[in-house]
Amino acid sequence: MGVSEVVMCRAFYSTLTGRAAEWFRTLEPGSISNFGDLAQRFVDRFAMSKTVKKHFSYLENAKQLDGEPLSVFIERWNKEMAEIEPVDDVTATNLLLNSLRAGNLYQDLILRPPTCYEDAVRRVFAHATATEANSAKRMMETGGREGTRAKEIAARTTRDKKITGELAQFAEKKKKSRREWRKYFKKDKDKKDKDPDLDREPLATTQKQVIHIIFGSPEGGDTAGDRRNWARDLHFGLVEETNSEKRSKQEPIVFTDRDLPSTGDCATEALVVTIDINGVDVQRVMVDMGSSVNVMYLDVFRKLQLDRSELTPVRTPLSGFTGAMIHPEGVIRVPVEVGTAPRVLRAVMEFVVVDLACVQPVILGIPGISQLGAIISMPHLCMKFQMPAWRMCIYYTDLNKVMIAEEDEAKTAFITPDNLYCYRVMPFGLRNAGATYQRMVNALFGDLIGKTMEAYIDDMLVKSKNMHDHASDLH
Repeated sequence: MGVSEVVMCRAFYSTLTGRAAEWFRTLEPGSISNFGDLAQRFVDRFAMSKTVKKHFSYLENAKQLDGEPLSVFIERWNKEMAEIEPVDDVTATNLLLNSLRAGNLYQDLILRPPTCYEDAVRRVFAHATATEANSAKRMMETGGREGTRAKEIAARTTRDKKITGELAQFAEKKKKSRREWRKYFKKDKDKKDKDPDLDREPLATTQKQVIHIIFGSPEGGDTAGDRRNWARDLHFGLVEETNSEKRSKQEPIVFTDRDLPSTGDCATEALVVTIDINGVDVQRVMVDMGSSVNVMYLDVFRKLQLDRSELTPVRTPLSGFTGAMIHPEGVIRVPVEVGTAPRVLRAVMEFVVVDLACVQPVILGIPGISQLGAIISMPHLCMKFQMPAWRMCIYYTDLNKVMIAEEDEAKTAFITPDNLYCYRVMPFGLRNAGATYQRMVNALFGDLIGKTMEAYIDDMLVKSKNMHDHASDLH
């Protein structure tokens, strides 16, 4: 900008107040050589003074208390929100709804969801104001009688709780005295105690460890506007009786004893599978029905030789890996193949790439399981899915290449105005024409079908995992 280092240092001093200004005045003359040196000294001195934002899970302690007025709660909520790290609009709205107690306001917010977080706060403020105005109006109309009645009920409840607490303390004291008496004045030491638990000290209560799940995803978009448009376009099912259209019949998915693992009871183990991702077999892919996204770790992303330019940026963080917020590297769409030949299902899946170390290279979450239409049985430690249905065509192009045995030609004879004829090749009208031709194709290409070739009647496809092997596979 053409400004000298001296001017920048003096201009920086003009922005300081309080302790920072006093620190600047105590600097020894000649100890600062340039503005970069001054900035580093300032950061080293005041880095610990920066306010550290809390995790949004801290709001669990900010829920509306029993009997707490709505106006008091929303004022306390706004103070707590100012102390946590920034969260997206949808998360903030859900946290506010979960913190409200059941009532008319909560029911109204569920029936008519707020368009954004500011709309939710505005409606809470409006409801709090209306509630206080209604209470003041009722006091004026009843002359304070209802208020007196409410105070009597509250005082009676407090008195009952006090009496209950005193009785509990008395019972605990008597129980402790009984333990002491049994400890020092047992008549027969060899006789087993009828109630051994009385001599035991109560176990100290400890806080349980929390095992986090993976939640948060870019579903619906990264901005509040994108998510509102996405939510507006969601399908809402109506409960009504209509003439249902005829649906295509699918074979049911069944798990039998033949699907049980040979190693015995494995119901406590995780379900891990091998999936072909981008032409590479990736082993130990964990199927996680609690993960809201498909996850690919950065180490596997590099081994698949994928480029960072293929990643779509994502601003929505994830949580649940270590309990802290994880910012993904991006989202990538890659082709996958699931199953074993010839029952292979192909799809293009979306994975969220994260820079973390994990035993499993990839996590197949709820989106991937739903995309495959998979059904999981944990006792069988198995995952099954429907294969696309094929329809047998009536018209075939190359069936005339199948010759009919000479002794069977007379069986296909037919009369025309000109003469009597018979077929020498397979006619289209025979019911088993397609099956006969398919058996011939299976016999000819049996070693290749399911590996480098797929064949359906006269439609034949040669497939290769990479371009270099395609020429040899064609030969």
